[in-house]
Amino acid sequence: MLSRVILYILQAGYIWHLFSSNIDFVTAASNVGSHFIFNNLLHFGFLMLWVRSRFWLAELLLVVNFFNLSSLYLRHPNHPRSIHIPVVSGPLAWTYVAIFMDGAAMVNAKDLPARILANIAIWGILVYGIFFLVVYKDYTMGFALSILTAGKTDTFKILPP
Repeated sequence: MLSRVILYILQAGYIWHLFSSNIDFVTAASNVGSHFIFNNLLHFGFLMLWVRSRFWLAELLLVVNFFNLSSLYLRHPNHPRSIHIPVVSGPLAWTYVAIFMDGAAMVNAKDLPARILANIAIWGILVYGIFFLVVYKDYTMGFALSILTAGKTDTFKILPP
């Protein structure tokens, strides 16, 4: 939860860049604007479905958002870090972890086979982070995934009984 609050504060800094006097920041911020808006709309839809226990539809929105943010990452990998973190790597990392969280709620992962699969799938977060560190030399994805993984016990406590 704290990671989302920090991400929202950083996103306020991103919006500040839209009104900056530095033309490079304004251009970089406006280039990712459509993906940023679509991400926030999909995240809002996910939250509305999550609180109503519509996990299958929520998972669908998370997957659509994952592809939205992945295409954003591939189209704009070299933006300034003050724009890249709140708009690209932070939301992409959170969406990746949220797919697992919602998937666990979706299948009601309380029986042994689902828990074994979840314990194997959780290592996908490490592999995903290493992929970005090795291929794109992007430490921000590694940091974002590390913070989310360190707080995963808090994240998964919100799963319904």
